[in-house]
Amino acid sequence: MLFLLSLCGRHDEISAPDARTYHLHSATLWAYMRKKFNIARWKVRVLRRHPSKTLHDSHTPQSVKVEVATAYAICLALMFRHVLNRHAFAWLPLGVALCTYGALLAPSVVRNARHDPSLALAAPAISFGRDLALGAGLGVGLLEALGDAE
Repeated sequence: MLFLLSLCGRHDEISAPDARTYHLHSATLWAYMRKKFNIARWKVRVLRRHPSKTLHDSHTPQSVKVEVATAYAICLALMFRHVLNRHAFAWLPLGVALCTYGALLAPSVVRNARHDPSLALAAPAISFGRDLALGAGLGVGLLEALGDAE
């Protein structure tokens, strides 16, 4: 909402340092994945209305955008490896994608380990699922947008 006001030339933001917001967390991993899917799906509609926010989105860190692409690169590399299973280099794309994904996740895994070591162990799998859900939601949203354009 605030960026809509700023687009209209309204820059008189009001600060409320004591304000609190409340929200619910997903109760299950499946609900969390569904939530991420729907967020990405609807984000396509928002970005169509506000294309200037595509690269400068304050809600989604740039690293998550790269994680989503890398998670799908891992899936593609798995398929590539399966097709070329007899070639010596068949593992190379998968290895590169996994190392890249691991490097992207490392800071959050280390941060999680300080608070809860068991969470740090689960974080890569949860993040991978989240990234696949975000990518799938984005894909569905783009297909829906293409259908709306016709």
